[in-house]
Amino acid sequence: ALFVGLLLAFSLMHRQDMLMGDVNPRNIMVNQDCSVYFVDCDSYQFGGYECPVGKPDYTPPEVHVRMRAEGITEYRYTRTEYNEVYSIAVLLFSILLPGKAPYAARNAGYDDVVDAVIAGYFPYPYGGDENTVVKGNMLAPAGVFRNIWSCMTFQMKTHFYETFTQTGAGRRNAQ
Repeated sequence: ALFVGLLLAFSLMHRQDMLMGDVNPRNIMVNQDCSVYFVDCDSYQFGGYECPVGKPDYTPPEVHVRMRAEGITEYRYTRTEYNEVYSIAVLLFSILLPGKAPYAARNAGYDDVVDAVIAGYFPYPYGGDENTVVKGNMLAPAGVFRNIWSCMTFQMKTHFYETFTQTGAGRRNAQ
């Protein structure tokens, strides 16, 4: 119910050409009945107004690449729905794997989250027998996070994998 409520709220905004822009858990409240409310609405993007803020771990790789190439350090940029669905996927991933970022890994060699995002370094195994790695690697955080990942449906894993590694069909819209 929580996922449906979140995705419905985002898709309704997207149909009105509005973007949250600063997607992150602090800007969302959820009631006990899973009703979703967006708060801190001063950073939304609509019309000619761009979103003036953002968070590195919720920013898509193509934006990080452009920011580095142009020497930009502020997250003030005109977002697209394609950018935002990446941020939504990060949000959903961190809800399913409580507090864990998609790029958090054991001994991955990425000290900077931006480097991991740009590289598309998603450490969770995907495809076939997950004990025999087909795609990805075995550096996913140990313990409960690995167990939660292993219990997800193949379709959900596919959506996350294709979003965070930029392979296959790519990102799905909120609808």
